[in-house]
Amino acid sequence: LDGSAVAAATIREVETPISTGGGSNAVHPRIRAVASGDLHVVWESTNGGPVEYMKVDTDGMLLNGPVALGGVASGADLPDVDVDTNGHAHIVFGNVAPQMLESQVYYAMVDGDPAAPIPVPIAPTLLTLDDDLRAGSATVNVDTFDNTLYIVFTQALINQANGAEEIFLARLNPALDDRNGDAADPAVLKVSEQQITAGEGLYQWRVTSHIGSDSRIHATYIDFNQGNCSAPYSIIDRHITFAGKTIAINTLTTNGSAPNCDPQARGAPGRNRIVWTDDSGSTPEIWSDTFTRADAGDSGLTCSLRNRNATGWQSGDLWLLFAAIAGLGVWRRYGKRYGA
Repeated sequence: LDGSAVAAATIREVETPISTGGGSNAVHPRIRAVASGDLHVVWESTNGGPVEYMKVDTDGMLLNGPVALGGVASGADLPDVDVDTNGHAHIVFGNVAPQMLESQVYYAMVDGDPAAPIPVPIAPTLLTLDDDLRAGSATVNVDTFDNTLYIVFTQALINQANGAEEIFLARLNPALDDRNGDAADPAVLKVSEQQITAGEGLYQWRVTSHIGSDSRIHATYIDFNQGNCSAPYSIIDRHITFAGKTIAINTLTTNGSAPNCDPQARGAPGRNRIVWTDDSGSTPEIWSDTFTRADAGDSGLTCSLRNRNATGWQSGDLWLLFAAIAGLGVWRRYGKRYGA
């Protein structure tokens, strides 16, 4: 640790190939780590190959997989994965199967236990309508409070080359499915689905999402107001409750810049920090910001510690009630004695 470069072999504890080839190029990996140190990895393959999943431990041992989830990777979207408190991996990806004219969003659940009798309890399930209108850019987040899934994705509303895409939020409860290895019924799996933007973008959207430490879903997306993404664009972070209500819309920059159409903004899961690229100066630079819990709505004396959709004020209401009860007890004990 004297500041000099080190040979990679000196510090590399393990290097493990986790994809198995098969004639397709493995690309676009995404990874989630859990408290035990195990890693859950998903990727897609070119040349018509499937989306695949692998669980790896800290020693590089391949615990589960590769599990081929089928379908044909869209090539335009990154598959995404998150893990619930039971160790189950939840995966979303874009699938542009040969019979489809446009990509659609699929969801699958993989059991993290390699000895599980059903390794894929929920087979890839079509979440968006196969209506020849493109859907994609899907990301998945597990609310570890109750293992509910929140999937943010884009969906085109009309059939045109560029534009008319909006952002949607789907809430899924995998416990509602029988998890027998078949595809789920989306009508059973979905608790709700709603459009959370309206008419903001004129070009194709790119969206990422994460659950912040403020117990809000943050959909961070690029708004292309020009005919191509080489022009300056806006980067927006939308704060959304678990019930799907937009609480705040934070425009990070109107001078976004990138050599391609990929999002140049990222939030840290479980944290209140976000970074993005801003071209307001002579050259693009990296900016960072910390957000706090943005609140709006009515308040009342509500027992809201288990209400994930309550505002920050409502979350404090219960403590105010406790304080009032405690104050009444003190008054009853001492107030009468001193004639209060």
